[in-house]
Amino acid sequence: MRLTADDRLDIAGLPARYADALDRSQPELLSEVFNTDAVWEAGGGAFRLVGLDEIMAFIGRVDVHPGAHLMTNIYIKAISEDPRDGGPLVHLRSRGVYPVGASDRGNPTGVFYGHYDDGVVLTDSGWRIRHRRYQHGAWPNNTPAAIHSSRPVTPVAPAVPSVFGEKRRAFHSTGARAKAWMARSSYRL
Repeated sequence: MRLTADDRLDIAGLPARYADALDRSQPELLSEVFNTDAVWEAGGGAFRLVGLDEIMAFIGRVDVHPGAHLMTNIYIKAISEDPRDGGPLVHLRSRGVYPVGASDRGNPTGVFYGHYDDGVVLTDSGWRIRHRRYQHGAWPNNTPAAIHSSRPVTPVAPAVPSVFGEKRRAFHSTGARAKAWMARSSYRL
């Protein structure tokens, strides 16, 4: 399938709509970003949310996200045939930069970042993300020294039991830079 200019604009707008929903604390807007059976995962699948309701419940928690999501490097990597229905499956890539100064007094200019790999499908409501994979850092396995903290990283223990249990711990185990920031700040899931 060949995408029209309007298709490309709609698809490229998904990361910005996602970021706005998070930054405005309006998880209900995610229905304009994700398909109802969407999957959102991080850490190679160690942290996984299934379905729009579970995604909105997690994303709607203001205590689990930095105050701003700046989306960049948005492009369509490939278009293939969707094995579910034979329609188009668009492979969208983007990066996010997340200033953390507001919640980390010890590092008021700090940021962390990550990248998203999305499977996007055309639904009756328009283009929606069916599967989002998030990885802290911009390189495979977060190996460049630039994104690692020089201080030892201590695992973050939950301050109170989380409704997401093991998912919370898996989310915190991804990305050494983000993990180090979380250990130094008041950020808790």
